[in-house]
Amino acid sequence: PTAKTKTSPLKRSLSLRAALLISLSSAMFFSGIATLSSWYLLKSNYQETTVSESREIISSEGDIFNKIASEVGKSVVSIVVARNNGQSAAGTGVVINSEGLILTNKHVIPSSTNQIEVVDYSNTTYSATVLGRDATNDIAFIKVTDLPSSVPPAKLADSSKVKVGDKVLAIGNALGEFQNTVTSGIVSGIGRPIEVSDENGASYESLFNLIQTDAAINPGNSGGPLVNIQGEVIGINTAIVQDAQSLGFSIPINDAKALISQVELTGNLGEKAYLGVRFINLTQSIASDLGLSVNEGALIYDSAGRAVEAGSPAATAKLQQYDVITQVNEVRLTRSNSLSSALGKFKPGEKITLQVLRTNQTIEIPITLGSTPNN
Repeated sequence: PTAKTKTSPLKRSLSLRAALLISLSSAMFFSGIATLSSWYLLKSNYQETTVSESREIISSEGDIFNKIASEVGKSVVSIVVARNNGQSAAGTGVVINSEGLILTNKHVIPSSTNQIEVVDYSNTTYSATVLGRDATNDIAFIKVTDLPSSVPPAKLADSSKVKVGDKVLAIGNALGEFQNTVTSGIVSGIGRPIEVSDENGASYESLFNLIQTDAAINPGNSGGPLVNIQGEVIGINTAIVQDAQSLGFSIPINDAKALISQVELTGNLGEKAYLGVRFINLTQSIASDLGLSVNEGALIYDSAGRAVEAGSPAATAKLQQYDVITQVNEVRLTRSNSLSSALGKFKPGEKITLQVLRTNQTIEIPITLGSTPNN
């Protein structure tokens, strides 16, 4: 499909930070596998290394990558789905517990899916069932009941500790045919908001707080893990910008942990608490541009003027574009505790109190959370 990327016509202070328009293929889904410029370890005193020493460094790096690829690769599965309209598509998933629970992207498992096959690292094929799709994030869960113990669950990291420049690996079903393709890269940004659309340019959904990586992009990699050099999953690869260079995005694993716990406990996602705002994670740069007195929190904003959904709990409470939510029930929002993560701990119908900065005045707003609408 023809991909389009556009910068929101927001006021200058946010023009370079507005949500990106991402295109996803309807037949084969795109996600991130990182590409990495050569990783050279320098001596602390910056002395020149000999050829022999350089070879030793590169060999050690290769050993680390080999081990990660071997260990984590066993936890990565290829996913092939058949739809009601006769189309098929490919994606990737990662096994997250010993009961055969698999985390992937929602767009890999669309609602029109009528059959799911999972292929493990040994090329064994299994049938899978859908346990749930998250209405507010590109996350879905499937399960293989007869997955053997030789397919181990992956280790999950604390994604709040991710820093720009961290080295990463990604593993995925590239092009839907090159199973467990491994590439390497770095984290090139954190806390990114994007807006995803299909190949026709119609809005698909807004995603927030994403990890950006310099990804070698291929169809079929959606739902695969982004992994740190400890071999732990820091994110689930979800989208790219097709007409840009090395712009891939991954959902931080911390944003999925509450959902993982719920599915493990109840066997399904159930209803999710709903506030009804679109937001950008505040940074020092954005705060400075807008003259704000805080530099962390959720800036309520949408380039198309849809920052507060009509009829939502946020609309009832009269939240506004450019409000900054700084706390939820006295728990401060930070880069490691985003609004999405904070709200994930509550159920529909629960009452919360938001601390909000409006025109640099702090106010408290009580809100009763709703249930995420089907659309």
